[in-house]
Amino acid sequence: MTDAPDFLWGYLPFWISMYVLSAVAWTCLARFLLGFFVSHDSRNYIWRGFRILTDWIVLTTRFVTPAMIPGLAIPVLAFVWVFVLRAFVAIMLLQVGMVPMLRSAG
Repeated sequence: MTDAPDFLWGYLPFWISMYVLSAVAWTCLARFLLGFFVSHDSRNYIWRGFRILTDWIVLTTRFVTPAMIPGLAIPVLAFVWVFVLRAFVAIMLLQVGMVPMLRSAG
């Protein structure tokens, strides 16, 4: 029998990176959808929370996106880029053996 790491603690970098990147991506999508109902400078606490969590990736996406793309679409593009980054991180972690694998019991 092989000495495999614990499913949770042995792969903690994988779990943390996947969780954080997923949370940022889905918050970008929620920010986009909420943007139809709330003004950009709203004092709504949910809107402020979304902005706190996603401003860094939205600003980064705005910096690398052509100016012809409307500002409302930037959170959706950020959503896509974060999931691309998530896939890249998962592949890199897979290469170094830090991704949990399901194995047959027999």
